[in-house]
Amino acid sequence: METLSIVKPSRLKPAPALMVFVSLIIWGWQTDYLLFALGMGILLELPLFISWRIKFSDEDINQIVDLSGVLFFIAIIYILVNYAAQGIYKILEVL
Repeated sequence: METLSIVKPSRLKPAPALMVFVSLIIWGWQTDYLLFALGMGILLELPLFISWRIKFSDEDINQIVDLSGVLFFIAIIYILVNYAAQGIYKILEVL
């Protein structure tokens, strides 16, 4: 009879400081969304430089997820209306 070993899942370590920022800047440069990449990079790296935090409840997080889903759907409709068949490629580029 064969025994099964249980392997503990490895936990990912956080990315080194400013690595996410640099990655977003490169993404923005390649896709011509440099301004958006700069804003997202600053927002994501901001917790490294500030000490205060906002505590969100589960209900708040659920509302944020619902809002982001609706905004994503609106963005897809907007892209498809403006770019027609090429809109699929534009959506994949942004994703």
